[in-house]
Amino acid sequence: MEFIDGIKVDDVPRLVESGFDPVDVANAVTNAFGEMIFSHGFVHCDPHPGNLLVRSMPTHRRGHDGEENAAEGQKSAAVNAPGRRPLQIVLLDHGLYREIEPELRLAYCKLWEAMVLQDKKMLAEVSVQMGVGDYAALFPIIFTSRSITSSKRLGDKLSKEERRSVAQDLGLRGEKGFDFRQLLVFVESLPRDLLFIIRTQNLVRALCSDLGYPARRRFRTYARLAANGTLLTLSHSGSDPPPSFGLRVRQWARWFSLEVRMLLLEAGLWFASSLGTWGPGPAAVMK
Repeated sequence: MEFIDGIKVDDVPRLVESGFDPVDVANAVTNAFGEMIFSHGFVHCDPHPGNLLVRSMPTHRRGHDGEENAAEGQKSAAVNAPGRRPLQIVLLDHGLYREIEPELRLAYCKLWEAMVLQDKKMLAEVSVQMGVGDYAALFPIIFTSRSITSSKRLGDKLSKEERRSVAQDLGLRGEKGFDFRQLLVFVESLPRDLLFIIRTQNLVRALCSDLGYPARRRFRTYARLAANGTLLTLSHSGSDPPPSFGLRVRQWARWFSLEVRMLLLEAGLWFASSLGTWGPGPAAVMK
């Protein structure tokens, strides 16, 4: 047992008073839970504010032998933004964890790449893998609040016309939303572990909103972590020998391609929005 002295993660006045930037706190939380989901597949599924504390990054850490290791603590602190107080997120209440199957973790990584890059083909393939191919169009709406063909930038809300278009494509009824019964069919079709992931990310989303963390930045962070999670999957294949240098180059070229495509897609959407004209959209070019 260990006593942890920290600040509740959503106590913005105390965070600011103690020298912590709330946006840095939200960024740390987003990266921590993103890595659990996309890289490790071992996820703390109850990240409500009562289970998260913020404290200064320890300058000394104890090793397995009980001896303090100052160098390790200093190295960890060095990754924080310069000029800002180094912080550490402490997770409490470890009673609700899920271990995600490797196949689902990989599919979820690809799902986020597809949603952020607006890759309709990849989205359809991943949705089929998850057993909900008929409802593929719902994933981007649930996670990013925009459709796969949306002309909105990441973080922008779905327009009324887009909501109507998605409802028609899915055969869902209702002026203001979706047929509740069909939505239940979609939810019941999802893998159980994915429901826990959705719950976890929704709690992180709410916290990031309270801390002033832009949704667009959170989505881009998830996309990067998803790409990295895919690389980890390709790099660690059980008892197989380590990947060759050529394979590693191709893997990292894929990650770099994601970064470039995100940049070009966002720039194209911003430019089109500024002009107020909509053609086929940059999403069509990025396929």
